[in-house]
Amino acid sequence: MTDNAPDGIKARLKEAYDAIADTYNAVFTKPDDLARINYLNVLLSHIQHDAGDTVEVLELGCGAGVPATKYLLDIKEPEIQVTGYDLSTSQLDLARKNLSGYEDRLTLVEGDMTILSFPDRSFDAVTSFYSIIHLPREEQTQLIDQIAGWLKPGGLLLANFAVDESKATIMEKWLDEEKG
Repeated sequence: MTDNAPDGIKARLKEAYDAIADTYNAVFTKPDDLARINYLNVLLSHIQHDAGDTVEVLELGCGAGVPATKYLLDIKEPEIQVTGYDLSTSQLDLARKNLSGYEDRLTLVEGDMTILSFPDRSFDAVTSFYSIIHLPREEQTQLIDQIAGWLKPGGLLLANFAVDESKATIMEKWLDEEKG
């Protein structure tokens, strides 16, 4: 998305992900998504922690909680505490169902990631698969500045971004859903 994002884009994005949640997860969310799992393993291999420490991870755009959130929560050493953030009520409802049993190490929050507020040095890592890319470029830059403050010394960001400037596009129908 570029800085010339259409008005109301975040509300439309929320509405779209709410409308397509089930279809999106059936098509794009695979519990054994090796690419995401491999990226998470590389990330975890670089996180500095002492034995017995709990690793704090913020996941921006956690969606339905699979595969990334569940994979992190399944790890026994180090123990990982995940704060999952998503714009979509429907996606978070699916996450609550998919991640039941992990409530002691999982916090799920609904809202706009650009207005998040955490104390400095709160997280060992921040992950963001397919979410920051929805923000206008200027907001991406501002969010990365915020993330830098939230990370503990030596903390890491794992995220994907568009290769080049792409024009903001709104698809009125995606995944056969009228509001997708």
